[in-house]
Amino acid sequence: MLRRMARAITRSSSLAASAKLNAEMALPTAMGQEWCGRRTWSQHGEDEVLMRELSPWFKNGYYVDVGANHPARLSNTFRLYANGMSGVLVEPTDRLCAMHLRYRPRDIVLNTAIGPRDGLAKFYELASHQFSTFSKEDADMRIAGGIPLTRIAYKPIFTLRTILSECIPENREQFALLSVDAEGWDEEILKSNDWDRFRPVLTVVEANTSDVDQRIESLMGSAGYARIATCGVNGIFKDTRR
Repeated sequence: MLRRMARAITRSSSLAASAKLNAEMALPTAMGQEWCGRRTWSQHGEDEVLMRELSPWFKNGYYVDVGANHPARLSNTFRLYANGMSGVLVEPTDRLCAMHLRYRPRDIVLNTAIGPRDGLAKFYELASHQFSTFSKEDADMRIAGGIPLTRIAYKPIFTLRTILSECIPENREQFALLSVDAEGWDEEILKSNDWDRFRPVLTVVEANTSDVDQRIESLMGSAGYARIATCGVNGIFKDTRR
């Protein structure tokens, strides 16, 4: 089903070539930022850690980017893509999927989301798209802070194990990275994985509060992962069973 969804998205002329997207779909070469003297595309220099840890996987490895958002700006996977990797991008915002189709053609793009169960859920699209969310609590907080709500849409959601079962290759040893940035659903997404079957080398996950960070660290520890870095609000965890 998900493979059919990906093919349908790729064929969609309204998604891939909307005239309204022309201005948004420019990808300036200067979009990266300086971090400790190096150019990074991630929010807090996360891709510096990923480049160092995942260099053996540049040729044959793949990633799954949940809440992929923009193809390059604040992306944990763009630099890996530029170095030859590819993978699956999960992004519920239509206009951002269109940008991924244009600028990252080697990737599989899924215009959906990952959540605690398969089904449909309300998606709150905000004017600052990086804050769009399935969490009403998060949406209300952003709106109260002055970010306008642009629309509410129902989107299909799948568990992480469903997405991975459908989309990743049989050679799971090459599963290099899982990146999760889902504005309030991060913990539930991690819980929806089958960690015995699908074990990325590294997992990057956002935690905006210390309580959530502690719960995520406990969850990842029970799955056999250890924290190797903290970059801003993102923790990076490494598989200790490899």
